[in-house]
Parts: sequence; structure tokens; C-alpha cells
Amino acid sequence: MRGNKFLPEELTVPAGATIVWVNEDPEDHDVLTRDLRVVSPVMKTGEIFTLVLSEPGSFAYLCDLHANMEGVVTVTAARR
Repeated sequence: MRGNKFLPEELTVPAGATIVWVNEDPEDHDVLTRDLRVVSPVMKTGEIFTLVLSEPGSFAYLCDLHANMEGVVTVTAARR
């Protein structure tokens, strides 16, 4: 998170990969999916949130504190 944006805004990872969000802004941020299956704690500058998604699919998320911050993680089938 930098400049009140998720960078990159779109990310594709294989199932089981660890996704890491780092707050590089002076403002607090969080990460939550629209269906609320994922809700991070509020992160202060320098704090991180990690998540492992094991099911393929597309997961839209946003920062609840800054509604203009949105992103999408696409999870593909795990590599064999």
C-alpha cells in the first residue's frame, strides 16, 4: 500500500502462495473482501498482513478506511 493504492492493484498467484500486504503509507489501512471472508486488522505504517488462499478464484478486496483503494487477487490452481 503506497500512495493510497494497492500495488499492484491486480495480482495472480498459485493456490497456497503467501500474499503479503505492507502499509508504506503514513495513513492506516486494512484489507477486506467484499464478502467479508477476509478482514485484516488495521495496519499502521510499516505493518504487514499475510494471507494464504488455497481455493482458485478471483477475490476483490478494498481498504475499508479509504473506499477508493481496491484490488483483486486471482488464485490459480496449484502448480504440480
